[in-house]
Amino acid sequence: QMIMSLGLSQIKNLKVGGPVVTFLLGELSRHLEILFSNGSNSKKKPFLSKTSRCITPAPLLSLFEHDLMENPYAESGQDSILQSENNDNNNPLYSPSFRKITLVLQTYINAGVFAALHENLAALAEIRGGRVSDEDGDDEDEEGEANGHNRRNQNIDNDANTMTCTAFLLKSVKAITATEELTSNDIGRTYLFAVLKQLAEGDRDESVRVIENENNLMSVPSFTAGRHKVSLPNILKLLFDVFELVEEIATGGEMYDLDFVMQGVECLEAILNCVVRVDVARNEEGSLGPTGTAITSAAAAPAHLNSNADKSRDVSMLRNKMSKMCHHLMQRTWSPKTSYGKKNIGKIVALYVEHSIVEIPSDYREAAAEEDVYRLGRLNALNNVTKQILGELPNTHRCKGPVDGYPTCCYQSFNSYFSVLMQYFPIELKYIYGSSLGQNTQSHDAVAKLLEGTVILIDLVVAAFEIIKDNPLYVKRPNLLAEVKEGTKFLDVFVKHAVPFLQEQFQQYEETVVDIIKRIQVGTRYLQNVILHGKRERDEVLGREIPKAKKVLEMFIHKIKVLMKKNNCLTALWGGNLKNKNIDGSVVEDESEDDELLMQDNPFDADNDTVGSDSDSNTVSYN
Repeated sequence: QMIMSLGLSQIKNLKVGGPVVTFLLGELSRHLEILFSNGSNSKKKPFLSKTSRCITPAPLLSLFEHDLMENPYAESGQDSILQSENNDNNNPLYSPSFRKITLVLQTYINAGVFAALHENLAALAEIRGGRVSDEDGDDEDEEGEANGHNRRNQNIDNDANTMTCTAFLLKSVKAITATEELTSNDIGRTYLFAVLKQLAEGDRDESVRVIENENNLMSVPSFTAGRHKVSLPNILKLLFDVFELVEEIATGGEMYDLDFVMQGVECLEAILNCVVRVDVARNEEGSLGPTGTAITSAAAAPAHLNSNADKSRDVSMLRNKMSKMCHHLMQRTWSPKTSYGKKNIGKIVALYVEHSIVEIPSDYREAAAEEDVYRLGRLNALNNVTKQILGELPNTHRCKGPVDGYPTCCYQSFNSYFSVLMQYFPIELKYIYGSSLGQNTQSHDAVAKLLEGTVILIDLVVAAFEIIKDNPLYVKRPNLLAEVKEGTKFLDVFVKHAVPFLQEQFQQYEETVVDIIKRIQVGTRYLQNVILHGKRERDEVLGREIPKAKKVLEMFIHKIKVLMKKNNCLTALWGGNLKNKNIDGSVVEDESEDDELLMQDNPFDADNDTVGSDSDSNTVSYN
């Protein structure tokens, strides 16, 4: 409350952290990571003894206050923890490792450690916002440039302390929300609720009462039968609150350090995954409200979780919020020293695409009624990355970028974007065919919508291939590897899921089915060129993917031939030799040394129904 009441001029000079605070937060985050590491580091001793005390300076009181003067981070009761591991082992929900987690968390909860983290998170959120507004003002005061220079130096020091402390706070939150032990059963969710009650609201008393009630239940034989449960919507509400708090810290202010922001992004990802796990548990229990009499005073679910009035609290809307945040980060300008790679911008692009998903309704009639097919699944995000972002990179100066509106997309980051894009093509194809659209083959509207989505996905794959094909600058091993590896997966999904569907719908949608086959052949022919390129270059990395790619290509040709035969259209196919071409589509001038390789890649024999490696043709076309 004191932090919230400060003005902007006071917030900008507020010191955060310091040697002692930074040390304690660092050790807390490290210890939480060890605690939730499935026992891999369980033999490590606590970083401080049970009886050690901190001589707490005044600034530190805001973190630990007087009731935390005795070190709350030490594993009090360590001996009892080890002794208790031999008791109650018949309960599958309470293994020795899980028992240790609950006992240590109980120590932290009783000491108000997570409430202290909440206070610091709230303060950091305000500080991040306060310093942005101050940047628009005049740094120089009436006393002259010297005082302004001293104040800037002080702000730099404070920013360094703030960033260090923030990093440790985010690691702590990530460690708590990333562990599945706290969401997989009722006991774990009870402890998660108690932790979040402090972490999201700073409420120490309620969280302590929750754990005391849980311990009283555990002391009764067969306590799991008919036990009280924490309201899952209440847990979701607290997770939403923590998400918003961390989001403000991660994205607030004019921060140009991508590595720092990535710590917030990874923390938000852990929180969102925790939300999804809790939401799954809520759905499995078959109720949007509490599954029993809650052990908290707020027995009923929050009103905004029981109605559609507050859409921002819906899980799907939270995923959409994550996607939009990552899209915004893709559009930001970062420090010139930033090195883009899969761990930063690649991660951001993946989260943008993953959580952009618009769930296809379980009612196929509702899904088929959607006028804009791009509003189904992840098609809109995939289209944006393919055409509006990567597709514009070749149009920039020397094809090296950055793309207008997306400073993070440049030659250095091309593979980070491209590899993520290729990974999601097979994922999306499998998703739409596994949805209600693919399960209702008797509905004309549903079939038409699914075929339209299939055409869009194939066109996007071909468009992604053509970015490499038409620009020699991007013909690099990592990009070619992504094409072969993920292109093979896409074709495999197409053969297993789309071809049977197309075969069933051929009589009624012959023109559309033939069009889809022609479109995907453009991609398979290019994939063949990449395979031959890898053989000519004797690239061992690409070579490891070639056998799998050849097998899927053979299966594709065979399945298409079977499809045509069952629909009495076999004579409409013709088979022939493909010319040996480079990646850009130009014919290889000297083909003699590659003839043998090419012959081995011709699996389709137009004169019979068999598939073999001795065939002299590798393509099938529809007349």
